[in-house]
Amino acid sequence: MAKIHQRNFTVRWAELDSNERFGPEHYLRYLIETAYDWGDSLGLGYEAYMELGIYWLIRETELIIEKFPKHNDQLTLTIWMSQWQRVRGLRNFRITRAGTDEVFAYGAQKIVVMDVKTDRPTKLDESVIGRFKIDDPEPIALLDKLRAPYSELELAKVERIVNWSDLDAQHHVNNVVYVNYARDLINEIFSEQYPDLVAAASKYIHVEYSSPAVWREKMLLSLRENGEDGSLKYYRVSAKREDGSLVMECVLGVER
Repeated sequence: MAKIHQRNFTVRWAELDSNERFGPEHYLRYLIETAYDWGDSLGLGYEAYMELGIYWLIRETELIIEKFPKHNDQLTLTIWMSQWQRVRGLRNFRITRAGTDEVFAYGAQKIVVMDVKTDRPTKLDESVIGRFKIDDPEPIALLDKLRAPYSELELAKVERIVNWSDLDAQHHVNNVVYVNYARDLINEIFSEQYPDLVAAASKYIHVEYSSPAVWREKMLLSLRENGEDGSLKYYRVSAKREDGSLVMECVLGVER
């Protein structure tokens, strides 16, 4: 029972995009798989959650990409809980080349423990918290571009209907799929500016989930500029319902 958990992955050909570059959303898929494995190893798997009457809700994800792996590269994802307060925590992760300290990506997720019956945050017993809480966790410096000022000028706007294939086992849009929504919209703009570029390279992703979207729901996605830093230009994609309520906001940093 390890409070710092690791899982190995092999980069598959299907995980490379049209630029033959590893799609950043797959880092987040690796993260989900590792988090579930971690819970199982701590005795906090699906059956335990049902017995406790809880589930985990991801509120926010930040991913900083240092480099892209190639086909058949062996990667190790390491995950640990760096903060815990009452009903919420911050879990950090790092993806390295297996057996080395070579870092491909790192980041954090803000999570909340929810009551199944009320769908509201709930406290965990100290005996449960003690299974994953570390006394002196390693901190990771994050960028938090989601809080940075952004332009009110819309560069693009598109209507999107939630497809059945966008859903996960909880019957709402999978967290990773929102990243694909944002990348699609940004690549539409990049394809107009740079006709020879198949897709922009995303090196930074920060998503805040405000409310779940469900099958056949209609959303309006809008794109704005969110500043620049060195070789990266940042864009903000917001998804709202027809009534104006916010579904998610995402900031992507892309190489120019």
